[in-house]
Amino acid sequence: MKRLSVILLMVLFMFVAVFGDAEAGTTNKAIAKQWAKAHYPNKVIKVVGYGKVPSDRKGKVYIERIPTVSKGGYKGKTPDGYFVKYAKKVKKGKKEICYAVYNPNNNYSDDVVCFVSCHKAKADNSRGCP
Repeated sequence: MKRLSVILLMVLFMFVAVFGDAEAGTTNKAIAKQWAKAHYPNKVIKVVGYGKVPSDRKGKVYIERIPTVSKGGYKGKTPDGYFVKYAKKVKKGKKEICYAVYNPNNNYSDDVVCFVSCHKAKADNSRGCP
């Protein structure tokens, strides 16, 4: 009986070690959607490609998928040549997909309320996410 309980405990510890940190595997897209749902619960959320955010958002939350290439460290560059800042260091030349959440309450083209990068466990507060 004692041996069986020890084996069950070992299996439990192995299960926790493999699957224990569920948020570690969360993608940037899922994090951006969770953040948008938490801050804008009654709004429609749409994920669009790079440069596809409409000029009139009509009260919808748009999440833009932004492909970037790392310049080393915390810096990255979009295909159009704009610079982005990552939440953690990324090797030079590595491709990273980031997500920008736009404010649904106005139609300003640069009103990003949250920027998610580098598979953070939650949206990064220091990069514009309240």
